[in-house]
Amino acid sequence: MPYLCFAFVFVPYLREVVENNDVEAMQQICDFLEEMAISKDKKVSNLMAVGVLEDILPERSLIEILKKYLKVETKKWLVHLEKAYGWETESAENI
Repeated sequence: MPYLCFAFVFVPYLREVVENNDVEAMQQICDFLEEMAISKDKKVSNLMAVGVLEDILPERSLIEILKKYLKVETKKWLVHLEKAYGWETESAENI
């Protein structure tokens, strides 16, 4: 059920925030994603990776904008997913 919430509510909201260039909301979203990424509960970090990052991964312009706001662990997840899906990518430190 949480995957559906993220797919149908959170990810569309994320797209809208990026489209509207709402910097404050992007920062809040990226802070939230980082909290999920560092969670000790692997189900939570997996939800962030699969329910959010994998969903937006093909949207390269959106990813490029978000990279400015992503935190350390979220960037690591993003780099891992980009490599897994064959996208050219920088290391997490260079994002």
